[in-house]
Amino acid sequence: MEQSKSPQEQKAIFLFGAGASVDAGVPDTYSFVSEFESYIKHSHPELEQVLSAIINLREKYNSDKEKKKQVDVEQLLDTLRRLIEREKEPLLYFYELNKFLLEPNDDAFVELEKKLQNYIRKRVIVEDEDKLDYLKELFKFDKPLEIYSTNYDTCIEQLCYSNHRLYTDGFDINWNEKNFDEFRDVKHFKLHGSVIWYQNLNTKECVKIPVDAFREEEPLDLRLIYGERVKSLIIYPAQKAEYTEPLTDLQLKFKHRLLNGTKFVIAVGYSFRDDYIVHMLWDAARANDDLKLIIINPNAQELFNDKLRYSDEAKKTESRIDGRTICLPYPFSPIIYQLKNDYVRTINAIYNYEKQNIDAENRGEIVQWEHVLRLCIDGEFISKAEWVLEEKIRKKWDETTIGSPQNSLSLIYSFKALLHSAICKDEYEDRWLTRLNEAFKTFTVKNLNLRNLGVPQYLFFNDGERTYEISDIMDKWIRPILNEKERVLQLLTPKFEDSLIVLSNSFSKLDNFGNYLKEVAKGTDWRNYAENETDSQEIKNAKRRVKPFPIQIDGEIQKLVRLIETDRLRKIFGGDNLEFKLQ
Repeated sequence: MEQSKSPQEQKAIFLFGAGASVDAGVPDTYSFVSEFESYIKHSHPELEQVLSAIINLREKYNSDKEKKKQVDVEQLLDTLRRLIEREKEPLLYFYELNKFLLEPNDDAFVELEKKLQNYIRKRVIVEDEDKLDYLKELFKFDKPLEIYSTNYDTCIEQLCYSNHRLYTDGFDINWNEKNFDEFRDVKHFKLHGSVIWYQNLNTKECVKIPVDAFREEEPLDLRLIYGERVKSLIIYPAQKAEYTEPLTDLQLKFKHRLLNGTKFVIAVGYSFRDDYIVHMLWDAARANDDLKLIIINPNAQELFNDKLRYSDEAKKTESRIDGRTICLPYPFSPIIYQLKNDYVRTINAIYNYEKQNIDAENRGEIVQWEHVLRLCIDGEFISKAEWVLEEKIRKKWDETTIGSPQNSLSLIYSFKALLHSAICKDEYEDRWLTRLNEAFKTFTVKNLNLRNLGVPQYLFFNDGERTYEISDIMDKWIRPILNEKERVLQLLTPKFEDSLIVLSNSFSKLDNFGNYLKEVAKGTDWRNYAENETDSQEIKNAKRRVKPFPIQIDGEIQKLVRLIETDRLRKIFGGDNLEFKLQ
């Protein structure tokens, strides 16, 4: 049997959370709660009132203690477990005159916990395998593809089966970790168990039974052929971890992989609520200087700041993974198509060039860092871009070749960086907003100029140093940023477009300016200005001075055309220049 790659050859591994499976039809952590509420309301109405009270009280707690009021499935499971075991909580004995706000109803609490766990098990089985198509992009990564997952779903198993890929999750029928030593296209490490893994209640041995073990939405009471009962081997968030051979072994394998040869951990839709995983990443970052973390999640920056940035939150002690984390604030299914060839390749190039440049500096050579700066912005590694500017280039943005207001790259790259920062809500939005507006200052009302009106394209911009033709502005400056805007909107998908609502008014101005440039670039006949009901009084007065209209070109016509064009631009810009703002 062909052997798998050595640890030193493993470059990228995946860490999957619930968000990786959403587009396959598996609910995310918040949708699970709303779906479960509907399920209880229609199928078990006798439990509806209790569940509603629990969720409402937990929302109040979240409003006071958490950043998000909405309750997710992990919090709901945790709350139910605490309610069931409330008499075991020693801190309750340190309070007096406490009133329990729920009617003590242990049977209801136990029943809700059981039904929620069963509901999770039922919903994580993917029924429509066509919904897994987006995950086929994973096969473009080097073999063996290694996926470490806290999910219980069957997405990866079904994906591999339907696409005839060699797969292992460590099981034959029984657990056999030697399977990971053999060659497989996909090696799947399910850190919290699986909906199709079971534990023998008598022997504690684990087996894999790949069946949909439900009837009328209730799990079957499975027994092995020799009569022994089994239970589902899933570690729910609210449960205390117990020693179970596969799960403990899998955690150790994850830690070993982080420490040995891994260059990229690509965390997809993962909440980082497991402290042991966070600490493994911190420890690995200290020992493995090559380790980088890519977080793909609409809340990527928030997760990084809350869970990973500081090893000591109180003291604001930055962890070693800080400075090596790239936050991509997008859903997984649209970005997966760009992940390997755009993002991973670009970020890998950043670190290769960085190492080469530092080695060259140590030899006393003069190094150009602006190429690395461009790569950082292309790869949406904005924190690294700022580091390059401040620590290596040591110039202001507009003093660099890229950031020069006369260079179209200044507009393109400042726009790219602003889009990322606005979506991520990182600490750099204001910096890139200022840089972008500086780049736009070339195209102000005062810089609009006219040449001979007998020439169809008689409008141009001039900033005192350089002339900018309308067609060049459209092709080299505006069209690239309009294309970048559309690319990012496609990555966000309609559900997450609200993350760019802070720029919606500015986008409207940008679109209108693009339309204006396209119209003017086609060639404009000044005679078309004769009739326009929206003219200002100033323009109407100017037209009266040049009547009858049209007449031959003269000074008054030149003044009128300039007046009309500057008026049009002011209406588009909302002032004398196109200025982006964060609402």
